[in-house]
Amino acid sequence: MLFKKCIYIENTLKNKKETTIILDKIKPENIIYINHYKDILNQSGGNWRFQKNIQKIVLAERKDNFYYKGSYLTPNFGYDYFYYNTLAINCLYDCSYCYLQGMYNTPNLVLFLNNYDFINETKKLLQNNPNQQFYFAISYDTDLLALEYLYPYCSEWINFAKEHHNLTIEIRTKSSICAITRQFKNINNVIFSWSILPEFLVKKFEPATPPLENRLTAINTYLDSGFKVMLCIDPLILIPNYEKIYSEFIHHINQKIDLQNIFKISIGTFRMNKDYFKKTQIQYSNNPVYLYPYNKFGNAIGYPPTIAENLINSIVKPLEKLYNNPIEIYA
Repeated sequence: MLFKKCIYIENTLKNKKETTIILDKIKPENIIYINHYKDILNQSGGNWRFQKNIQKIVLAERKDNFYYKGSYLTPNFGYDYFYYNTLAINCLYDCSYCYLQGMYNTPNLVLFLNNYDFINETKKLLQNNPNQQFYFAISYDTDLLALEYLYPYCSEWINFAKEHHNLTIEIRTKSSICAITRQFKNINNVIFSWSILPEFLVKKFEPATPPLENRLTAINTYLDSGFKVMLCIDPLILIPNYEKIYSEFIHHINQKIDLQNIFKISIGTFRMNKDYFKKTQIQYSNNPVYLYPYNKFGNAIGYPPTIAENLINSIVKPLEKLYNNPIEIYA
């Protein structure tokens, strides 16, 4: 839950237009000016879980590292030029399986307000490689659509993508916000990717996120507005009676959405960087996600191959009867 009574702002952002807009929306009782966002984000010794209940907002400017090459743990969908960026650090939501809990010392939400610096640096990359197709994931380490009411990251990037046809952007989300569809229509190089799981798992592991039904309604709204939509059924978690639960989940989705209109579907089992997992595991004593004896695969942990294959098949077998396109699989 965002703690809006107090907000931290880097000194360089005093009196900036973007800062004023956010302050007008939040109306904090107290403003604390700081030299650098890491002074708040990297505080050590606190309890991450407790701090999440009073999650602070930090307004900052990014000075460098405006994009990164994509991680091998994330899908690149066949693009050799696959990148991601970090327009915000940490997330409004509180999914118990999320790697962010092991990535940062605190859950404080950092918003970088110099979005156009990110865009301009990306523009240079595109101009230097005019014959290459780029895929940019702009919302992997947060949920930008859920933050759109505070800062219009998605709108600004969609406007940028409209003018650069060698760029495809992906906006990953669990949100049910549909305001974007009133502003934009039929943009071919923007993909909205919804992370979805059965409602049973949403309630158990994603308690602060919109219900599955709200997400499915939003998906139909974006489809009707001409956007490409991807479904990311990820992470599949080993639970009792999973075959029945996941099979019924696929049939339920098919009743709500015309799957033939879905651009791509990706499926992934639970996996995480092993160092992030170790840090996060300490915070959960009874969560079944962190009690399983996972295998180690290089720098990552995940289910043993047989278990991962069974989980994937519990989705693929009912899905391939309903969906004609190839299914991306990550385990």
